[in-house]
Amino acid sequence: MDIPNLHVVVTDIEDGRLKMPKIKTKKAAAKRFKITASGKIKRAKANVEHILTKMSRKHKNRLKAGGYVSEADKKNVLKCLRNG
Repeated sequence: MDIPNLHVVVTDIEDGRLKMPKIKTKKAAAKRFKITASGKIKRAKANVEHILTKMSRKHKNRLKAGGYVSEADKKNVLKCLRNG
């Protein structure tokens, strides 16, 4: 039997045939993004972890509300979430 890819693990051989490799979700992305029912991708806003004393209350309150991933970045985020 000729094995075309040397990076395939031996446990991927079943009944003398190679199984397709599994596509895994990037766990870091799964924790940061959620896909809505309409297909948009929700995300949290940045700069809310520390050094908040300099910011006004209005600025901090605006950071509480989440945002959506832009159309330019949507393709890359979906690639990381392809199985999730």
